[in-house]
Amino acid sequence: MQPDSELVDEREARAILGNISRATLWRHVRSGRLPQPLKITPGRNHWRRSELVAVVEAAAAAREVAA
Repeated sequence: MQPDSELVDEREARAILGNISRATLWRHVRSGRLPQPLKITPGRNHWRRSELVAVVEAAAAAREVAA
């Protein structure tokens, strides 16, 4: 698996996104701000690291444009 497609679990996803709470993570998933998780096995949620990093980079770019 290439580093860009590495899968991360919920704990790692929350850390990538700035140590957000579990409730905030799921609120953003429901609102569409974050991608839906991949269901590899029942009860286990994973995201592609590259997708989460892209969300953070897009937010940073939007902040720079607004400034």
